[in-house]
Amino acid sequence: MAARLSEKVGRSHGAVLAAFLRRERLRPTAVGVGIGIPHARLDGIAAPAAPSLKTPKWPR
Repeated sequence: MAARLSEKVGRSHGAVLAAFLRRERLRPTAVGVGIGIPHARLDGIAAPAAPSLKTPKWPR
């Protein structure tokens, strides 16, 4: 998801992933079994942006 979002907001994959991980350390974003809503703030990005994940990237 970080890779897809980085393309949308014009930031590096590493910057977006690092922001997600920093936010996750504050309080996990899991909302249920296998469901999470990772989110973070990035300097210079004022409008919300969200990628969608149509195919799970983990084994079932």
